[in-house]
Amino acid sequence: MMRSFAIKLAMLLAVMGLAVWIGWPESPRTDEPAATSAPLPTTAQPLPRPDRFKAAAHGPTDENSGRTRTAPRPATLERKVDLNRATAAELQQLPGVGDVLAQRMIEYRQTHGRYKRVEDLLQVKGIGAKRLEQLHMLVTVGPESAKPS
Repeated sequence: MMRSFAIKLAMLLAVMGLAVWIGWPESPRTDEPAATSAPLPTTAQPLPRPDRFKAAAHGPTDENSGRTRTAPRPATLERKVDLNRATAAELQQLPGVGDVLAQRMIEYRQTHGRYKRVEDLLQVKGIGAKRLEQLHMLVTVGPESAKPS
């Protein structure tokens, strides 16, 4: 008899544990009003967008001219950036390189000596394979005889 009781108790605990683990469905609360929702459209046409989102989708507009303003773009690079001579400001012109990463690149150059090849950037914290792929065509290590400034 005791064995049968223990088995039934274990089964009850297992079922309750499973119900808690899965999540017992909550019954709707009667003290809260039921949320009413509009019926979903049955056609495959896109929903109309409110006017306040139209301007944001195309960017902010200039109040005087009504034209869309665009965000300032970084200056285009006319030539490759020499990793062994570049200043922090020059390194920041590269895509994905901010002031912190530019400073790390300079610190690496100061502690380990000149960059011997572009792939040495992988040793800088914050530069991985994807970032190196972005930078590879935009940077150079310059001639061997060049000394870092």
